[in-house]
This record gives sequence, C-alpha cells and structure tokens, in this order.
Amino acid sequence: SAYAQKGSLAAQSLYEEGLDYFRGGLHRLAEDSFRRCLAIDPGHRDAQKYLKIIEQSYVSSTLRNSQIQNSNYSQPVENLVESSPGLFQRNLDYQTSPQDYLTSEDYLSRQEMAERELRNKIKESNIRSDQIRVEAVNQARADFLEQKEKVEKVEKENKTRSRQEIIKQTLEDARIKIDTEYMFTAGEQSFEIINSNGGKLSKLTFPIEGGMGIVNAEAKVYPNVFISARYATSNFDKKTSKDEDWNYMSGSTYVNYQISEQDTKNRAEYWDANLYYRFLDLTKDDLGDYLSNLFIVDRLYLDVFGGYQQYKARHTMIAPATKFLLQMADGSWWTTDLSSYNRLNSQYEVTYKGPRIGLRVGGSITEKLSSNISMSYAWLQTKSHGCWNLRNFNWWHKGDGLGTGFTTDIEALYHFTPNFFLGAGFHYIYQKHKDLLYTGVGSGSDFHDLDQAREEKMVLYGPSLKLGYRW
Repeated sequence: SAYAQKGSLAAQSLYEEGLDYFRGGLHRLAEDSFRRCLAIDPGHRDAQKYLKIIEQSYVSSTLRNSQIQNSNYSQPVENLVESSPGLFQRNLDYQTSPQDYLTSEDYLSRQEMAERELRNKIKESNIRSDQIRVEAVNQARADFLEQKEKVEKVEKENKTRSRQEIIKQTLEDARIKIDTEYMFTAGEQSFEIINSNGGKLSKLTFPIEGGMGIVNAEAKVYPNVFISARYATSNFDKKTSKDEDWNYMSGSTYVNYQISEQDTKNRAEYWDANLYYRFLDLTKDDLGDYLSNLFIVDRLYLDVFGGYQQYKARHTMIAPATKFLLQMADGSWWTTDLSSYNRLNSQYEVTYKGPRIGLRVGGSITEKLSSNISMSYAWLQTKSHGCWNLRNFNWWHKGDGLGTGFTTDIEALYHFTPNFFLGAGFHYIYQKHKDLLYTGVGSGSDFHDLDQAREEKMVLYGPSLKLGYRW
C-alpha cells in the first residue's frame, strides 16, 4: 500500500512537471516527463492526452519542415503558426513578432538549443526522479517495518490469548488427571487401656515422621460427574515409641508409674475412592465483578462427593530399648538391666475403614493458576491386633459402634502447559475410635470383649509437592 501510494505521488509530480514544460513550449521535455509519468502510472489519462497532442505536433512539424525547404525557407512565421499551432505556442525570447521569418539556419540553431536544454532538463529530472524513488523506497520500507511490527505484536497477543484459551478449555474439558505426590509427614498413633474402675491403666504412643508417596487419579465420566482414587504408601523413619503404665501390681509390689522406650519401625498404607457431583460451576461473568474481586477468582466451583477410605498401619517395636523406669508407691524410682529387652520384636497393627462424604471447593485465579480445598467426614470401623513377644501375649481391639474420621486436603496448581502442571498442597488426616472391645490370649490371662480399650486414634499431617498430567 505504501509503495502504491508513493508511486502515485511520483507519477503526479512528473505529470505536473510535463505540464509546465508543455505550457512553456518545451514539448520534448514535456514528452519525456509524460512518458516517465506513464511508466509509473500507465493509466494516467491526462498524461496520455498531452502526449498524444505532442506526437501530433511532431507530425505537423515534419510536414512543415518539408514545406520550408521546398520554398527556399522564405515562408512567413505566421503561416507556420497557423498550420502547426501545437508546436509554436511557446514564448521564445528571440521570437517577438509575427513579421519575423524563420530560416533553415535559425531553425536548426534553435533546435540545437532546445535539444541542449532538453538534455539538461532530463538530467535534472532524472536526479529528481531518483531522489523521489529513494525517498519513496525508504518511506515504504519504514512503513513496512512499522506495519510488520504491529502485525507481529498482534500475532503474539493472539498466540498468547490462544494459549490461555487452550489451557482454560483443557481445564474445562480434561477427562483424566493423574499426578504423583510426595508428602512430608508427621503425626502419631496411640491407644489407651483402662481398668475396671475407669482409671487409666496403659497407653502406647507411636510417633510418625518421614514421607508418603501418593498417586492421585481423577476422571470426568459426565459433564458434572467425576470419579477419583488415591493411594499412598509410607517411607517413615525409625522412631522411638513409648509404653506407659499406671497403678498396677507387679507380684506383691504396687507400681505407681512405669515407662519404657524402644526403637520402632513404622509403616502405613492409605487409599480412598470417591464419586463427585458438581452442582455449582461459575465463571467470572456469572460471579460478577463484586464476587470475583471478593474471592479473587475467575472461576468457582463446588462439588459434593461420597466414597470409601481405608488406613492400615504396622508398628514394630525392636531392640534396643532405650529406657525402662518404675516409680514405686513411695515415689522412688527403680530400673532394670535393659539387656533383657534384646529379643524385643513386638508388633501392633491397626486398620480404620469406612464410608465418607465431603465437599470440594475450587477455582482458578488465572488461566494458569488454580486451587481447591476438600473436606470429608468418615464413619469408621476399627480393628487392631498386638503381639507382645516377650510376654507371649496376643490381643485384639474391635470398635464398639463407629469411629470418626476427618480429612482436609488443600492444593494449588500451576499449569505451565495445557497438560502438565506442578502443585503444592497440605493434607490432614484424623481417625479415632473412642470405645473398643478388648480381647487377650496368653500369659495365663485370657479374656474376651472387655470394655477397656479407649481412644485408639491416629493423626497425620504435612505439606506436599506434586507433578501431574491431564488430558
């Protein structure tokens, strides 16, 4: 467009230059300007018209020259003007009166002058035309680069917008999401035994620390229906567990308090499966400016879900024992040789399982950032089994009624491509059964279903990092 515009201006400039020459009687210079005008703009009608007039003048001039030579160059100028007005309409400095006569020598001399003048004009005109062309090319190049920069900027914006739309659409249309996660875990497992009078008799505490590897999977099976599953396995550190007893008889000796500590290996597995229904899904337009700015989100959704969960753990107490103390009735402390615990290999296993319901709230802050929080409540059945190898004693706990469980899961995700994402989260799991039936076999003291086990509970919590893919 810039080249065309500059070409049109150059053609018009040459036409006006030729028109000035024509009006001044310099037809050859006018012809050259008109021809160069037409070379740039072949459709310039005015240049075509004047060029045709000049060509007709040349024909008339040739005929008149022949007449002059045949009449010994003595014909009056006024007759030549009358017969060829197009050629002699110029005001020459040396032609002042119609009574002057034109000889062949005068004619040829004036032709040489006209040709010399023509060559000078052509030279000047060429220089001017070259300058016009250079300016036109430079301006056109500048216009082109400016337009190219604008186009590239628009294309970049469109590409960015397109990528953001792709991410947004992928988030909305994703059918399957899988991610792996590592949780930095802390917590503990514990339970208590009471005596027949309700007083605390014994408590075992197993500290938990280390990590858990987690695999999450979720799939959309209908526009508003999702299913998910999660599996976690532990990589817990070896810790020191604690066994405490109160107010019991050791033979004929009353013991006020006893504590033993020993190394313990901990291992756990957890899984859950859920069915979600999304009954609320609001975009920024649905939320409006007020709610969108209040919650700082571009999208907000709410899911209800139901499912099933199970947690199973094993805690193995092993040598060496690091502490054994007895506090007697008179307040004195007594200890024993810890070498008697070198064969220690006692185990405690516990399982919590049951149905769950919950809510999940999520949203996206931008096309790349999203987050959600999930909370659930579970009705749990609890069973546990212990084997105290040094006493040759086995026991079982069974929940009386249902226990309770709470979980909270928080995650924030960054979608660095339409499919891949990084995330960070926090998990909290709490499970408890208040009342349990206690059965024991061995060591000369068998009993069944005593209502003496209490507060069998577990808590795990910690932050996590994840990497996932969705399609």
